[in-house]
Amino acid sequence: MDWGRAKNIILVVLVATNIFLISVYGIKYEKNRENNSELYRYMNEKLEENRIELACGIPENSAGIPALTVKYEKYDSSRINREVEAASETGKPAENEKEMREAADELIRACGLDTKGASIVSIKENADGSTTVRYGNYYRDIPLQECYMNVVFRDGKISRLERKWMEPVEEGKSKIRVTEPATALLRFIEMINEDREKGKEAAEETVTVSDMYLTYYVNGDEIRRNILYDTAFPAWCIRYGDGQIRYISAYEQ
Repeated sequence: MDWGRAKNIILVVLVATNIFLISVYGIKYEKNRENNSELYRYMNEKLEENRIELACGIPENSAGIPALTVKYEKYDSSRINREVEAASETGKPAENEKEMREAADELIRACGLDTKGASIVSIKENADGSTTVRYGNYYRDIPLQECYMNVVFRDGKISRLERKWMEPVEEGKSKIRVTEPATALLRFIEMINEDREKGKEAAEETVTVSDMYLTYYVNGDEIRRNILYDTAFPAWCIRYGDGQIRYISAYEQ
C-alpha cells in the first residue's frame, strides 16, 4: 500500500469534513442571530408599548451553567454575640468606609464566617443613622440571591451582625441552557401588567428597570422550614422602581 498517498487522501477527507462542519455551524449561527434580532426588536416594541424603560444594559447571555446543590449554613449565635460585643468594646471607631470594611472583615474572620464566596457588595447609610456593610455570596462570579451577611455600625462601632447564608456543595452533572434576557423581560412585562390590573402598580406610570443580571436562586422561605439542602437554579434578577425585585427563571425546561 502507498502510505504517502493514503495519508494525503485522509488529510483531504479531514479538511473537507472540517469545512462542512464549519459551514453548518456558520449557517446555524446566522439563523440564531437573525432569530435573536427579531426577538430583541419585539422586546423593545413591547417595552415601549407597556411603558417600561430600561435604565441599564441588557446582560450577555450565558452558554449554560450547572444547577447547584446548596446547604443552609447554621452558626453559633452565642459566639457571634461575643465577637460583636468584643469588637464594639475594644475596637477603635471606624471613621470612614475603608475602616468599616476592615473592621467588618475582621469580625467575619473572628466569627469563622469568611467563606470563599463572601464579598462586600455595598456600604449603605440607613435612615436611623447606622451604616450597613453588606456581604454577598458568589459562585464563579454569579451571586447566590437571598444570601447575605450585614455588619451594622452605629457611631463607628459594630452593633450587630445579621446573616442568612447558604454554601454551594456541588454542581449538577450537566449544564443548563440559559434563556435569553429578552425572554425574561417579556415575562417581566406580563408581571407588571398583572400588577397594574391588581392595582399594585399605577396603570399610567412608567416602570424603570435599573438593573438586570444572572443569579442563582432558591426560594428564601425555605430557610425558615428547617431544610438543610436545596437546589439553586439560574434566574434573571430584575431590579426596578424604588428597589423592587423580580426573579424570573432562566433555564429552559
